[in-house]
Amino acid sequence: MGLIPVGQERVLSQDDGKRRFIAVVADLSKAFALCAASDEATALRDDISYFQAIPAALSKHSSNGKKSPEQLDAAAIGFSILDFGFWIAERLNCSKSC
Repeated sequence: MGLIPVGQERVLSQDDGKRRFIAVVADLSKAFALCAASDEATALRDDISYFQAIPAALSKHSSNGKKSPEQLDAAAIGFSILDFGFWIAERLNCSKSC
């Protein structure tokens, strides 16, 4: 948790860093959801969680604390993709062990 403020500072120090970082993390999350069951993705899970925690911390510390409709839609889509990715991973693991 001590590294999250460092990541926030790095993101906020760049021109339009917050918007760009949130977009990149959304893409990263989508890609991870598609291959979450692989050994390579499992090895990167903690790193990806760190990158996902930074936009969450940034949005908590925003001036008004409210998310725009676009952010809410993107979050809902991201969680749906992650849920579907984990659902597929569970099915694949079950079919391998059955």
